Amino acid sequence: MMIVSSENRGTDWRHLLRATCLVLLSAWSSGCVQTQRITSTDASAMRAQLLDHTAYGITPDIDVLALNDGMRAFVTQKIKSLPLETRASALGQAFMRGGVLALRYEQDRTRDARETFNDRSGNCLSFSQLFVALGRAAGLHVRFREDRHIETWSRLGDVLFLNRHVTVWGVQGGDEYDIDFGRMNGNAPKLRQLISDDRARAEYFNNLGAERFATGESAQSIPYFNRALTIDPTLEFAWTNLASALRTLGHLKEAEQALHIATQLEPNSESAMSGLERLYRAQGDTRAADRIGQLLARYRERNPYHHFALAEDALKNRDYETAITHLKAALRANPDEPDFNFELGHAYLAQGNVQQAQKRFQRLVELTRDEDESHIYALRLVQLLHEFGLEPSPTERQPTKPTERQPTKPTERQATERQATEQQATEQQAAQRRPVAQPSS
Repeated sequence: MMIVSSENRGTDWRHLLRATCLVLLSAWSSGCVQTQRITSTDASAMRAQLLDHTAYGITPDIDVLALNDGMRAFVTQKIKSLPLETRASALGQAFMRGGVLALRYEQDRTRDARETFNDRSGNCLSFSQLFVALGRAAGLHVRFREDRHIETWSRLGDVLFLNRHVTVWGVQGGDEYDIDFGRMNGNAPKLRQLISDDRARAEYFNNLGAERFATGESAQSIPYFNRALTIDPTLEFAWTNLASALRTLGHLKEAEQALHIATQLEPNSESAMSGLERLYRAQGDTRAADRIGQLLARYRERNPYHHFALAEDALKNRDYETAITHLKAALRANPDEPDFNFELGHAYLAQGNVQQAQKRFQRLVELTRDEDESHIYALRLVQLLHEFGLEPSPTERQPTKPTERQPTKPTERQATERQATEQQATEQQAAQRRPVAQPSS
């Protein structure tokens, strides 16, 4: 998705948060703004109060996953005629370069499923929507999943886009799989979260608004942000983008209100805090801007995801004590993040502290009430336990606990293979963080 904000760098550089396949989000601090989290109902009321007095309106809603006759015919002829266990693979092959769909990637054009199928082009979010629509028509169990650990920058005109990643997750015969149109590799990043169809649809409208903002159509972008927030009032980065559009049109008070709502929804939203800092500087309130700037600097040291990244590095280097220190710091800031608990359990297992590992995995069970999400962590946990020579307990479709038995170290071959896999993942993640050139169409 896109996040919109302005920054003076000689020219008017505006930053947008979007979810091309991607979803826009950056992390920030609760600082001097209101930090009490608000509900979806509260956010919906705030949206109505903020926008009802304006004349920008709201764009019509659509079903982004709706099928047309051509899509139904494709599923019937090419996918449903195959055995169920081969359909996901066959559909994935159709999306690949040289596949029967002959899809063309366009970074800066978000389309719904029907448009993507008809035009044979779109960005990652477009491809993900098309796969979900076709997959479900073919009888597959597929959902959208958001990768909060992958962010890339791209540019359109004088606007910079911070992109977060949206993929497709599926399960078949007890085995899970990912359809990833952005990276196409088997190294599953952490900090992934299944999202609802409504959330994905809200991100679609947010993208459309950000794309219009990027071409200078600030007033035309607002109806799309309005629709996104009507579908999902908790979409923090859509509030941040709306604030950028409002600020550009001179609605500074409303822009400030939108940014405060964003921080109430996500106290860790660096994009919203940065937006407030720029807004105050534009208003000449240097004192308030400097105060937020100082809070941002301190926050980045307290950012739980910063600690998580440091913990991952420590785990790769088998420095488990350092990993535990950073993961505990991350959990103090956000105790409800499943991956923080999973990796802390991982570190304890590596130290042979099965009792502490059990506590973390039990907390993981409590946090993952969604059946599909629980199944994902169960598979990850079984793999982790096998790596350390432990047997999982027979808990069905939930993260399982290790049996009380002294763990063994990974074999030399396991350690070598894991190190090679982690190195490949690190290199690919580094490549994703480099500025992305606009793809040709």
